[in-house]
Amino acid sequence: MHGSMCKAYHAGKGAELGLRSALMAELGFDSAREPIASPKGYLNVAAGDRAVSRLTDRLGDRYLIRENGYKPMPAGY
Repeated sequence: MHGSMCKAYHAGKGAELGLRSALMAELGFDSAREPIASPKGYLNVAAGDRAVSRLTDRLGDRYLIRENGYKPMPAGY
């Protein structure tokens, strides 16, 4: 996608879907109570494992950004 119009499209599509979600919620659109950990939720579909505790382990205590390398320029390589 780098070097094409599609790269900018990704950010725009994310913004569009965020706004659309907010407008739908304002109109009363709802979803599952447990979209992450329910039997038909994201974890079960994507990982086959509903161990939410692994997602929240040390939440607020551990920041992986500190372990990330320095990115000298905004590029995809």
